[in-house]
Amino acid sequence: MATADQFRTTETSQAESLALALTQLQGSNALTSFTTDQRASLLNTVMQEHSDTAAYNLGNLTRSQDAMNNIMYYHARNKDVDNIQSNLLGRATSEAQASVSDANNAKRQFEINEWTAANKAETLFLMQLLLIAITFTIFMLFLNRMGVVPTAVFSLVTGIVVFAVIITFIVRYIYTSRDRDGRYWNRRNYGHPNEPKITPKCPDVSGNTAGDVILAGVGSGLDRLSTGIFGTGPSIVGSNVLLL
Repeated sequence: MATADQFRTTETSQAESLALALTQLQGSNALTSFTTDQRASLLNTVMQEHSDTAAYNLGNLTRSQDAMNNIMYYHARNKDVDNIQSNLLGRATSEAQASVSDANNAKRQFEINEWTAANKAETLFLMQLLLIAITFTIFMLFLNRMGVVPTAVFSLVTGIVVFAVIITFIVRYIYTSRDRDGRYWNRRNYGHPNEPKITPKCPDVSGNTAGDVILAGVGSGLDRLSTGIFGTGPSIVGSNVLLL
């Protein structure tokens, strides 16, 4: 019991001391100053934490923005590299196509030159053959006029020569215009039913104006020669030469 009484006495004394202290604090500015200090300290602590959090978030946003800008820069550079590669590929493709086209043109030009050269060589052969025939006819005419060769022999030999020349011209013209390949001179077309025929585009025997004039003059000379010898009209030689 004594202990309980002492505890009560102590508790009462402490309560009285606390009430006295509170009364003294309320009567002075100490409580107001303490409350104000605590409030200011708490406010400063909260504001500092908010400021630190905002600065941290701002730093994260800045770093994220920088990372996004770097990604956009990488994307732009990749597009530039892709465009450069596309341009290089397009240029290489154009150059390859141009090289193939030039090679095809050069090959085709070589074929045209070969065809034209062979055609001119054969035309020259025919002109030489015609010149030889004319020279031989003039020589036989001279012998006939001198009385060395009879007229019958002269007529027979001259007819054979003229006939051979005409046949040669006709065969050459028909073969070149119908059977000869239009791309390769030494190749012959056999008329495949499913393959279109290539029409020759190169000049034929009478492709040059000078050649036409020469042939026309030779034909006229032969006509006059045959008329003077046989006393007949225009010879068939001149007409066939002009047709060529």
